Amino acid sequence: MLIRHGVKRVRPLEGGLEAWLERGFPVDRVDMETSAVAANQ
Repeated sequence: MLIRHGVKRVRPLEGGLEAWLERGFPVDRVDMETSAVAANQ
């Protein structure tokens, strides 16, 4: 998904998002309904 949106430096994250959250790293929460509407405009 990231590559399809133009992000060039993508690497797998050992442990996935769960491991990221457990380590206390930041995440941005996105309202998927609002995001989908904006993407289709």
